[in-house]
Amino acid sequence: MDRKDIDKKYKWDLEAIYKNDEEYNKDLEEFKNIGEELCTYEGKVLDSSKTLLEVLTLDTKCERLIDKLYTYTHLNYDLDTRNGKNLSKFNTLMDIYSKVSTKTSFISTELAKLTNEKLDEFLKDEPKLMPYKFALEKTIKHSKYILSLESEKLLSTLSPILDEGAEVFDKIDNADINLGEVEDKDGNKLKLTSGSYGEFVRSSDRVLRKNSVYKMHEYYKNHENSISECLYNHVKTDAILTNLRGYNSSLEASLMHDDISVDFYKKVIEDTHKNLPVLHRMMNVYKNALGIDEMHIYDINARLGELKDKNYSIEEINDTIKKALEIMGPKYMEVVNKAFNENWVDYYETTGKASGAYSSGCYDSKAYILLNYTGKFDDVETLAHELGHSIHSYYSKKERGPIDYQYPIFLAEIASTTHEILLNDYLLKNAKDNETKKYILNNILSGYKSTVFRQVEFAEFEYIIHDRIEKGENLTKEDFTNIYLELQNKYYGKDVINDEIIKYECLRIPHFYSSFYVYKYATSLCIAYHFASDIINKKEGAVDNYIKLISSGGKDYPFKILKECGIDLEKEDIMNYSLTLINKYIDELETITSERS
Repeated sequence: MDRKDIDKKYKWDLEAIYKNDEEYNKDLEEFKNIGEELCTYEGKVLDSSKTLLEVLTLDTKCERLIDKLYTYTHLNYDLDTRNGKNLSKFNTLMDIYSKVSTKTSFISTELAKLTNEKLDEFLKDEPKLMPYKFALEKTIKHSKYILSLESEKLLSTLSPILDEGAEVFDKIDNADINLGEVEDKDGNKLKLTSGSYGEFVRSSDRVLRKNSVYKMHEYYKNHENSISECLYNHVKTDAILTNLRGYNSSLEASLMHDDISVDFYKKVIEDTHKNLPVLHRMMNVYKNALGIDEMHIYDINARLGELKDKNYSIEEINDTIKKALEIMGPKYMEVVNKAFNENWVDYYETTGKASGAYSSGCYDSKAYILLNYTGKFDDVETLAHELGHSIHSYYSKKERGPIDYQYPIFLAEIASTTHEILLNDYLLKNAKDNETKKYILNNILSGYKSTVFRQVEFAEFEYIIHDRIEKGENLTKEDFTNIYLELQNKYYGKDVINDEIIKYECLRIPHFYSSFYVYKYATSLCIAYHFASDIINKKEGAVDNYIKLISSGGKDYPFKILKECGIDLEKEDIMNYSLTLINKYIDELETITSERS
C-alpha cells in the first residue's frame, strides 16, 4: 500500500513537530549554538549558584532540542526506510549530536565534584535550582564512580570498540542470518525467518513446531564459537568497566542508577523459584489440552483454542480497546480518545515502513505510535500495549516539566502491560464460546510465562555468567550452554522434556548484550497485575493510584514512586498479586479443556 492512498486520519501528522525543513534547520542551528555556548562554561560549572543554573538551563534546552530533532528524523525515516534523504538527515543529526555531546562532556565531570553541603548552599542562594534537586542529588550519589575528564573522554572514544561483541552478534543475528526452510506435517516446505519462527512455534502442527525449534537453534549451534566469544567479551567488558569505576559488581553498577539493591534482584529470582510449581502446573494443563503424552520444549508455546477468522477494521480495534479501558473512568478515556482522534497512531503497513510497533515521542511532540495493521486479532493487543506507553508519556509530560518528565526504565513497561491485562480480562468476560476463551486464556498465560518466568530465567543466567567471569573464570561455549540447559530443567521441571538443542538458545538472546535489563520485564508485569487487579475489583483509589504512577515521570527513584502509589517493593512479594489472577486463569483453562467436547 502506498502512503498517499491512505486517509490522513490513519497517519501521523509530523508537521505538528516541524512544518518544513526551514523550521527543522533553525532548531538544528540553535542546538549547535547552545552547544558552543555551553563550552564557554568549561571549568566554571560550580563557580556559583547562578552559574550552575545557567549551565543546567542551557543543558536542558539543548536536550529538549535534540529530543525534538531526533523524534522528527527517526519517525520520518521509519515511515520509509528506503528514502536516502531521510537516512542522510538522520545520520547527519547523529553526527552533530555526537560532536556536541563530546564537547560538553565536561559538565558531568565537573558536576561530579558537587557535594551535598554545596548543593544545600546553592539551593538556598538560588531557589530556581529546586527543579534540578533530585537530578543533582543523584549526580552526587554516583560521583565517586565518575572518572577524570580525560578518562571519560577516552572511554567515550573507545565505546564503539567496547561494544564490538554486541555489534558482531547483531550481524550474525540479523544481517547474516539464513534459516532456510522447514517442513510441516504434510511435507510442505515453509521459509523460516526470525519473524515466522514466532508463528510456527505457536502452530497446532506439532511437526512444524519441532522442526522450527530445531532448525532455529541449529543455526546458533553452528555459530557457537563466534557467539560465545561475543558474549564472553561483552561480559568481560562489563567486568573491566565495573572495576575501573569502583563498583562491587556489574550488577550493582546496573541497579544503582535506580537505587535498587542487589538483594532485591536476588529476591526476584528466589521468589520465582518458590513459585515454579505454578509454571509446572501451567505446563501440565497445556499438555492435557494438547492431548500429548510427553510435553517437549517445542510444545510450550503451542496455541490453544481458535478465533473465528475475521478481519477487524481499525474502528473495531479502537472500539474494543476503548470498551476494555472504560473501567478507568471518563477522564482517562478523554486521553484515549485524544490518541485516536489526534493522529497519534500511524496504522497501515506500507512499502519501506519499519516493521513491528512502538511508542515514541518527546516533550515537544505527541506520543506517537507506530503500528503495522493487518486486521488480525493480535493488532488489538499490540495497539493497547503501545497506547499504554503513550498515555504514560502524556500524563508524565502533563504533570511534570521538561526536567524530569522522563520516567525510569524500571517503570516503563507497567502502563503497557496494565493495558494488556485489562484488555484480556474484558475479552475473556465477553467471550461467547469456549474456543475463544481458550485462545484468550492461552494468550494471557503464555504472556505471563514469557514475561515473568522466562525473563527471570534469563536474569538468573546473566547473574551466573557475570558473577563467574568477574571472579576470573574464562567461560567456554560449553559453560554457557550447560548453565542454560541446567536452568531450563530447573524452571520447566520434570514434566517438560528439554531437548538438548534448546541449550543453544542462550546464544540467540540479544538482551544479554544489554546487561541486567530483562528482569524489569518480569517486575513490570507483576506490578501491573497489582494495579490491574485492584482496578478490575474496583478497589477504592485504584485508578487514582495508577494515574499517580503514570503522572510521576522521573521525579524520584522507582521504589519511592511506587510506594506513593500503594506498592512497597521492599516489603511485598510482588509475585503474589499476579499469581492470584494467574492461578484463577489456570483453573479456568483447566476446566474448559477438561470438558467433554
